[in-house]
Amino acid sequence: MIRPVEPSDLPALAELAASSFADAFGDTFSPEHLATELQENRSESYFERALQHDTILVDTGGDRLLGYVQFGDPEWPDVKTEPGDQVIHRLYIATNHQGQGVGRQLLQAALGHPRVAAAGRVWLQVWEHNLRAIRLYESFGFKMHGTTKYLAGTKGDELIMVKTMEDSAHAN
Repeated sequence: MIRPVEPSDLPALAELAASSFADAFGDTFSPEHLATELQENRSESYFERALQHDTILVDTGGDRLLGYVQFGDPEWPDVKTEPGDQVIHRLYIATNHQGQGVGRQLLQAALGHPRVAAAGRVWLQVWEHNLRAIRLYESFGFKMHGTTKYLAGTKGDELIMVKTMEDSAHAN
């Protein structure tokens, strides 16, 4: 079931965020840098702050979180965004639930959320080596816009992708 995150979810959300990030990128960071990244950007306190300006939806399976999507206003100095644009900041799935449609359902829920559905464009970044995620985003109409070196520690570039919402019939 996909629903907005609740304060009581924050411990499980932080655990999911840290484990899925570490599984995906942990080998590209030093242990010290990874620990700092997890504390600053995937902890309960991070999510408490993020909820002041972002929307986070979670997919639950029984009593556990299977994945989450976080979206909000763009804050990218290198990309010319316009008022009303939105950014999918994060879409992470528990490692043992990847490839089962959880990401597709979360992305569809995010694109249908009133905050995103009203946007002129929706932006996201994805690691160039994450081919599964790139194919997912392309299936929803996201197109390549450029690259950046946003995520310190990873080997390779981050692709910047954009979807113009008025063009979308939410292809999937």
